[in-house]
Amino acid sequence: MLAGAGAIFTGTLFVLALSSNVPLIVVWLVAAGCAWTTTTSPLNIAVQLSVSAWVQARALGIYQMVFAGGMAVGSALWGLIAKHASNQTALLAAAAGMAIGVPVALRFPLLRGVPPDLSPYRFPRVPQPVLEPDPEEGPVLIIIEYRIRQSDKNEFMRAVHAARTQRLRDGAIRWGAFQDIAQPERFIETFVMESWLEFLRARERMTAADRVIRDRVRSFHQGAEEPRVSRMIYARETGP
Repeated sequence: MLAGAGAIFTGTLFVLALSSNVPLIVVWLVAAGCAWTTTTSPLNIAVQLSVSAWVQARALGIYQMVFAGGMAVGSALWGLIAKHASNQTALLAAAAGMAIGVPVALRFPLLRGVPPDLSPYRFPRVPQPVLEPDPEEGPVLIIIEYRIRQSDKNEFMRAVHAARTQRLRDGAIRWGAFQDIAQPERFIETFVMESWLEFLRARERMTAADRVIRDRVRSFHQGAEEPRVSRMIYARETGP
């Protein structure tokens, strides 16, 4: 759809630059109006389908800023070319740029394959700490300990680094994965959240697709028990 709309925009710009036939220009302008609607609709849909519900407003805001900013910059650019060259030159240059964009749209489609399941994942239980932190208290260090066979090390590292993107996206300010040199089968994943509230929010942000990544990481863990998870709050002096 976007490639077809781009082809129509290209034709319209060429007609505006090279023709003075009013009926022909009107027909192409009507086609361009239809192409404009065809362009904006899939872009809006793609943005909303590509992100989780908790971040949709932010993603739409960034998308609209880039979209409007692109039009503003383009208007200034073509206006500058028209001023220093001619209207025809500006229209032909814009048509050439649009023609280049058509195969790019075909090469990089907006949505490919089955979209990820971005429905929220609800944890079966909420952490019940002995020491109840203040919501704004932090930072919070989370340590997850795994027991991994050496033969699975490379596969595990690929899986845990896929989880890194998820951790940082959900609010982690630092992330790392380490191997114990005294016990080579012992690996730990660590990440830091800005506050206890941010940690709780990160749990709410997990999607069903994120759970698949998490389960993939934990599938390499050896032993009957789940990987050991420690949640630690930054220690400060308290009053007497």
